[in-house]
Amino acid sequence: MEAILKLSSNLSDFSYVDSQQAYLHPGQSASLIRLDDSAEKALKSAYFGQLHPQFQKKISAVYPVYIAEIPFSLLEERQLPKFSPVSTYPQSRRDLSLLVPEGLSSSELLEVCKQTGPDFLQRSWVFDVYQGKGVESGQKSVGLGLIFQEKSRTLTDEEIDVATSGIVAGLRQNCSAELRDA
Repeated sequence: MEAILKLSSNLSDFSYVDSQQAYLHPGQSASLIRLDDSAEKALKSAYFGQLHPQFQKKISAVYPVYIAEIPFSLLEERQLPKFSPVSTYPQSRRDLSLLVPEGLSSSELLEVCKQTGPDFLQRSWVFDVYQGKGVESGQKSVGLGLIFQEKSRTLTDEEIDVATSGIVAGLRQNCSAELRDA
């Protein structure tokens, strides 16, 4: 889905939410909405995921079936790439291992990172989600990656640590997230 949108739209304008399509597998499907859209429009936006097992049985599918619907209007929007110089200063990566409520979406975590992170937070992403042995019921463990980079100078470890602490504080306050013990 992201590869298709990269061809035509700005990915940062969109967010993933749980799909409300009854024929899609809960937890294995999502809807794509514009960040400024209301919940009503979210139901009419792009969606994708695995067909619900009950419907897979009805069609006698041996292997999982995946479905996607993308409004053509999303694909028509084409933005020309803009040049931005590549920084000659190094990136710094920090990984966080968090315990969060089970129902919290990855997009909510990433939005809080974006809001609470400094301007030199270049990118944040979820690289792991785990539920099971060692994680309390009602919670999940989420691995979050952060890339920091300034375009005009090298960041100090202290600046990166302060920025990371600010993001963790924002996640704690807005998402009930806690750092997982090492």
